[in-house]
Amino acid sequence: MRKDKTVVNPGQYIAVSNIMTLSTQDVRVLEDFSGCADIGTVNPFKVPGGAQVVLIDENGDVHDIDDDLAAGIGGFIELTEADALIYVEDAPANSTLRVMVKFQPSEALDIIGLSCINHEILVDAEGNEIRRASAGLVIE
Repeated sequence: MRKDKTVVNPGQYIAVSNIMTLSTQDVRVLEDFSGCADIGTVNPFKVPGGAQVVLIDENGDVHDIDDDLAAGIGGFIELTEADALIYVEDAPANSTLRVMVKFQPSEALDIIGLSCINHEILVDAEGNEIRRASAGLVIE
């Protein structure tokens, strides 16, 4: 497991994964937030822009994947309350695909100290798992 991530202010974006490409390739990643229900939900209807995906190319230029699939990069984002499936077609070599999410604060009055585990899963075209990593999310 990688080091903990920290949610300082629920409702702001936090980066939950950085996927680096060594060659030009299709990238499919499933971000599984189902274990984070105590913290809140990731939901585009409750949190405008519930997930954002950017591609940082080898020159450091940032392309907003969910904004007209910039720079001719094709793909899609499917977002539910429990997960986000991100697909980027022909992600350029030596680039980083960064997935960021917002959490809608839970109804609990005191959510300080709540934590959960987020799983990021690289999948193939049929949805089969290729590789998995996990990271802790903590509200401070």
